[in-house]
Amino acid sequence: MNFSILALAVMSLSGSLTFSESLPMLPIASDLPAPALEMAHYDPTVMEALNRAILDDSDNAEAYHKRGLLWIHVEDYPKAIADFSQVIRIEPNNAQAYNYRGTALFWHQKYDEAIQDYNRAIALDENLTIAYFNRGYLYRQWGQIREAIADFQRGADLALQQEDREAYQQALEIIRDLEKIPQFNVRDLFDRGVDKIQVGDYLSAIADFNLILSESDRKSQIYYYLGLARMGLEDFHGAIAHFDAAIEEDSRFVEAYNQRGEAAINLDGWQAALTDFETTIALDPNFALGYYNRGRVRLEDENLTEALADFNIALNLDETIAEAYRDRGIVYAQMEEKERAIVDLKKAAALFSHRGDTVSYHQSLAYIQAIEHSQ
Repeated sequence: MNFSILALAVMSLSGSLTFSESLPMLPIASDLPAPALEMAHYDPTVMEALNRAILDDSDNAEAYHKRGLLWIHVEDYPKAIADFSQVIRIEPNNAQAYNYRGTALFWHQKYDEAIQDYNRAIALDENLTIAYFNRGYLYRQWGQIREAIADFQRGADLALQQEDREAYQQALEIIRDLEKIPQFNVRDLFDRGVDKIQVGDYLSAIADFNLILSESDRKSQIYYYLGLARMGLEDFHGAIAHFDAAIEEDSRFVEAYNQRGEAAINLDGWQAALTDFETTIALDPNFALGYYNRGRVRLEDENLTEALADFNIALNLDETIAEAYRDRGIVYAQMEEKERAIVDLKKAAALFSHRGDTVSYHQSLAYIQAIEHSQ
């Protein structure tokens, strides 16, 4: 999947300027969210070494700084905020520390505090390129388009001076996107927001939907798509809040109940999820994903018979749900019906391959291999 600029600019652990990408999501037509990515993609010995360094010297600004970057990397933003606050305590004129704390605050949705940190970072270092980009993202979230354009332009100019052509081109792309906004009406921005979710540009989608929320008569749908964007960012609490708002606007919004249940699963709220999937099915007995998701809850509860029944119904209603074949295969395997399990897992693998989901494709093949080796 190709991504445009999606998220806050950060410095990679190697020190180069990068734009972090939002997480991919399965096609909206399926209403299935992406599986949560494994966290802690770093060498644990590095974290252990940093912890020891900080224990040995509580004023080791470099250790706090590097550990804060790791916390951002694994999306533990409160800990990142705490570590960069320590850097600022030790080095009160450290512009990068303010920028990184602002980044963590942004992702923690503490926008008023984030803007203060970006302002301070720029005041300390007026050539800090990523601080302009990051403040520009925040202005875009707030709908302050003129200010956002100015920051991205300043960041682009600095990137060009620093011979960072990639960051320069990406910033120009964002500027062009922002400059189109006055030409769009509410419907145009709604459609553009949906398109941005489809390609994984979740922050831009959120910005577009926020711009039209107060003016649109489609509030339930806007809240729903805001929830999908938050799902894509793995902000499941934020997603639930938006799905709540969608349901408050339209108490029969089937997809919103289903997606709220999905978000609840990601927070281990299995009982809340079950309630939402039951409501989904009650509102629309032909909604295949409601049965599939209820089956997931029952599989989690090791209620294999009822899980199997739900997966059967889901696939009778929609034979293209790869995940239902995969999970039904898992149920069959646990029931010692190995031939049926392999047949389902092969169907799942074929569907995942067709969809371009290589991770789930190889996962299905690994299940098949494990079952065959157990025979």
